Amino acid sequence: RQEVLFQAIRANIAVYSIHTALDVLPGGTSDVLADLVDMQNRKPIELLAARSARSKVVVFVPADAVEQVAQALFKVGAGVIGQYDRCSFRTPGIGTFRGSQESNPVVGQAGNYETVEEVRLDVVADNKLLPEVAAAIRKSHPYEEPAFDIFPCTDAALLGLGLGRYGTLPKPTPLKTLIAQIKRRTGLRNLQVADAGNHQITRLAVGPGACDDLVASLTGKTDLFITGEVRHHTALAAVRNGMSVICLGHGNSERITLKPLAKLLAQSLPELRFHLSDRDADPLTLV
Repeated sequence: RQEVLFQAIRANIAVYSIHTALDVLPGGTSDVLADLVDMQNRKPIELLAARSARSKVVVFVPADAVEQVAQALFKVGAGVIGQYDRCSFRTPGIGTFRGSQESNPVVGQAGNYETVEEVRLDVVADNKLLPEVAAAIRKSHPYEEPAFDIFPCTDAALLGLGLGRYGTLPKPTPLKTLIAQIKRRTGLRNLQVADAGNHQITRLAVGPGACDDLVASLTGKTDLFITGEVRHHTALAAVRNGMSVICLGHGNSERITLKPLAKLLAQSLPELRFHLSDRDADPLTLV
């Protein structure tokens, strides 16, 4: 692998490998694999919970000071959403506290249990601004000890991005029929099959490459798992729990997406030419 990179560098060729990103994207490798068996009602097996570059900042402010804290946050760049700035959400509520005898509360007296009308102020902020946001809160907030929380955003999960797909077939189908269909559509002459004895397949899942980690989460939910490769004991466990497994080979389960990808790229970037490698092949062959 390193030698290929060295050759590319020497030839002044840029390399962009999307690999796992292509596995999780709609229309990517997982969906191309699901298309082999006409999967319906498909959803990701494992949602991608990648952290975004932004966080939500929540600060609790006495009602008469909420605007001064909000303006301090806006001044350092918080509250920007797309083409809009100074974005916030404000929810009234009741805050409670009791300061020690050494405290110096703005509201009430030290040692007393106090209730105060406060506002929960929510804004979003780029993670790179968080130190400035925290400093702005402490500087503008009237309390001796302002209370605030920072929650990382997970944009990918909200978009429904994830690895693998699970769903249903248009109608119950024998395992042998699906095997023949996969061979016909991929051009593969051989598949590895762990047959759990399912007479008809209704629910199934797919996962490109090596997806041993997904098998446990599929137990009891699917009749068949189609993937690139699984380990010996994983296949045994799947069959024991009533789930058949079809393995296309690691590279074979991913290579099928190259033609759809080339077509998509050509449509998106018509000024460029795209060529599929005629030397790319599985390193393992049956002899």
